[in-house]
Amino acid sequence: MRLTKIANEPVADSLPLEEILRIDGYSYSRQERLFKEEFGITPHQYVTLLRVERIRQLLREGQTTISCIADEMGFNDLAYFSRYVKKHLGDSPRRMREILTRN
Repeated sequence: MRLTKIANEPVADSLPLEEILRIDGYSYSRQERLFKEEFGITPHQYVTLLRVERIRQLLREGQTTISCIADEMGFNDLAYFSRYVKKHLGDSPRRMREILTRN
């Protein structure tokens, strides 16, 4: 699925979701509506869920520095990455790593 591929691309390298979905010939709003009817969430929410799950996985593995995880995920600003993780996982990347590797 194209959205899964988008979610695995670095954030900084990916085109805006609206532009990518418009490529198929339908408007973004139409595709967003169809996607939401089918899956219960918007394409943007889906991509975010996949990215957050990948970040969670990398933090759980504990072998890569947080800075490298941010780079791998395409976040050019470590502070923005930290805010993103806190917003979506509930705590700072360092704290989430502690929690996830403990379990």
